Amino acid sequence: MSVAAVVLLFAALWGAAVTVVVASRGRLLVATWREPYVGVPVVVIESDDWGPGPPDHAAALEALLAVLDRHRDSTGRPAVLTANLVMAVPDGEAIVASGYSRYIRRPIDRFPEVAAALRAGHGAGTLCPQLHGLDHLHPDGLLERARAGDEAVLAWLAAGGLDWEALASPLQGHYVDGSVLPTRVVAPEVQAALVAGGVEAFTAFWDEPPTSAVAPCYLWDDATERAWAAAGVRYIQTAGYRCTGRDGSGHYVQDPPWLAPGDRSTAGPRYLVRNVMYEPRDGRGEEGAWEALTQRVAEAQPAVLSTHRYNYSGGGAAALAGLDDLLGRARARYPALRFLASPEWGRWIERGEVADPLTGERPPLAPAPPRRKVAAFLRRLWNRHGKIRAIAWGSTLVVPAALLCLLLDPRPGRGGGG
Repeated sequence: MSVAAVVLLFAALWGAAVTVVVASRGRLLVATWREPYVGVPVVVIESDDWGPGPPDHAAALEALLAVLDRHRDSTGRPAVLTANLVMAVPDGEAIVASGYSRYIRRPIDRFPEVAAALRAGHGAGTLCPQLHGLDHLHPDGLLERARAGDEAVLAWLAAGGLDWEALASPLQGHYVDGSVLPTRVVAPEVQAALVAGGVEAFTAFWDEPPTSAVAPCYLWDDATERAWAAAGVRYIQTAGYRCTGRDGSGHYVQDPPWLAPGDRSTAGPRYLVRNVMYEPRDGRGEEGAWEALTQRVAEAQPAVLSTHRYNYSGGGAAALAGLDDLLGRARARYPALRFLASPEWGRWIERGEVADPLTGERPPLAPAPPRRKVAAFLRRLWNRHGKIRAIAWGSTLVVPAALLCLLLDPRPGRGGGG
């Protein structure tokens, strides 16, 4: 067979493969192309579960923020923690005294060491506070379990009710009732009151309302989103999906199972997506986070780290060291690196600006230029979709696609500009 014939054969094979992908995944291709693409590497650090707690939580936060302050991006800005706050914990003693008839709270300002550490971080520019919830549990469900004589709940309340992580996992949701399985839907008016209470407490503490929120345990539904929107929340932090409850076995029910950054909820707010897990307490440590971070940069999307408070409280020296090293590696590999907080990332998606009332104006962030966007688009398709990978391998379409990526963006994310 002549060289020309071989070339024509492969061209026909690749054309057929492209036709199959476009015909079967056309909507996916369009949606992926329409996602936001950034022109330089960006790191966003999202951390849930900060709020009322013992003095050692304040010490853990101070140590974490000191690490972030050592790392400066290409504009001279320190790494910033989007600290998602729980605004109150149950007053166990008072609830017990009420005979479990009333849910009584201890607000965040009753914990002066934690409050001072939060405010100091905000003042130093290493902490951007955002809303996790008024509570990290559903109050009515907790009281129901207590009145039913649940020994674990009774002991937890008698001990003070401070550490919600000691509760059974289904009880830790805020906008669903996990007192039974399957979990029960919480009435929209109840959810609206919880959201309003959380926003009111947040605003009173910070003199500014939150613009982004994340639901405890990633459990929320349409009613939650409507309540957030009514309260002024514009961005919803997610893990790339929404969970509306748990089934009878305790497994999460995902609806929808896939969210992309910038997708809009039916209520109006836009979704943000965590795409790098740095949760060393759960076995998701530095090396896995580094691999995911470099992949996100190659895809021209921010590396949005998920790293919960419990990684750093209660003896988090190893987690701190790992995060310190992770950020140092990112700065060394990507000289043009930028650090953003979640509301800034959301505002850029929405308006093309990097600015937020809590953090002020920042240098502009450019979208990815056409060459880089095409390469990043192909990398996103490859990394996310097994069926597209299978077609690319089977048809050898992977060869020209890889060559195209190398030609357009040979060292993804390492350049300057933007």
